[in-house]
Amino acid sequence: MVALGIYVLVPDADRRKELRNAHQSGRLMAEAVPEFWHKRSDKLLCLLALEQGSYSHVAWGKRGQRGGTERRRLNFERCQRISNLPQRAIVQTLEKRNREDLAERFREGGHIPDGDVAEVREVLQELSPQIADIIDEEIGDLEIAERLPPNAREVLAIEQEATYASMRWAGLDPLKEVKWSLRDHGRRRITSFLDGLGSRRMLEDDIIRNDMHTLPGWDLELDRRFDGVKFVNDWRKLYVLHANAQPLERTFGADLIYYNFDFDCFIMVQYKVMEGDEGKEHFRFPNEQLDAELKRMKDALDEFSACRLDPTCGAFRLNDNPFFMKFCIGREFDPENDALFPGFYVPLGYWDLLSKSSTTLGSRGGRFISKHNAERYITNSAFLHVVQGAWVGTTPSQSALLARLIHKILKENRSLTLAAYRTLEE
Repeated sequence: MVALGIYVLVPDADRRKELRNAHQSGRLMAEAVPEFWHKRSDKLLCLLALEQGSYSHVAWGKRGQRGGTERRRLNFERCQRISNLPQRAIVQTLEKRNREDLAERFREGGHIPDGDVAEVREVLQELSPQIADIIDEEIGDLEIAERLPPNAREVLAIEQEATYASMRWAGLDPLKEVKWSLRDHGRRRITSFLDGLGSRRMLEDDIIRNDMHTLPGWDLELDRRFDGVKFVNDWRKLYVLHANAQPLERTFGADLIYYNFDFDCFIMVQYKVMEGDEGKEHFRFPNEQLDAELKRMKDALDEFSACRLDPTCGAFRLNDNPFFMKFCIGREFDPENDALFPGFYVPLGYWDLLSKSSTTLGSRGGRFISKHNAERYITNSAFLHVVQGAWVGTTPSQSALLARLIHKILKENRSLTLAAYRTLEE
């Protein structure tokens, strides 16, 4: 569930003036308040009474360091002036609901208990459409995503990871390039992560006219199957495309293919979400879905092995097996979090050894893989460097078979993100 907290600040006259001046001059705003608990990843709406008898400002709060004995620093971000909301209007509304305890909180200030946030939010939105809009702008998109079933939210989060990973491999900063919003683009439902990147979406004819037509084996059928976005700066261009034959609710798994035009090379990452308590996350196998996916990858490898060698510097690879699995710790969908999933990458060749090793054998005869028994793995940062330099992946002759692999994936109930990167000529 989207977690929203509410904090009410009612400072004295001198402090009201200091905070107003800080806001008007654009300086940082913070207050030492009585100790309270709020999860850092959750949203905290702060209602500030900086005018006598009225709530005049709204900000988003971050619980900071200790500010003295039994005190906690509360940092205010993105503070904005609102039309004055009389203190008595809130107090009287809450008193009519027989919530004298909450009315007192609005007289004196303090953290609204988690169990009362929904009721207080309802009152605030009823009395102030401006506050309602501020809340909707901050968490409205996440509440739309929350209506999806758990497996759909998981796929959506993996699509976000695939998009942000591709951007990092291309040398782009996700949070500088992306503002994800469904409502800004007139959408009230989600078919993929790209739905929230409306301003960057490409029309089909844009794809036909541009770089995607030079991707090995690209054809008109693939044009029709994919939707996409593009990111361009002074010397980089990245297309991120998405295809899924099924709605999110009926999607079971997600893949990422990253193609580097400069080296005519691609790698493929298949995401596996681990389960278990914190510090004991693991992935159990075998299972039918995994077996089918492994067969698909190994069939492709058999085709790659028949390709001729490419005796050029640009075609050199430390490993020309392009298939990797990322075993990751899943988390709730949050487009503002640009950190990649915690977890580790395993090359397909190493997986073949691990899947038969005694280290992955459980006490009851089943098998599982975790960070603790994998013995070796590739971290997020290490994988970034080998992918950026095309030290792993297909050679140019192998890349010619890319489209055939894409067609096979699209026949399965999986979400496919296809990213294609090119360095722009000076």
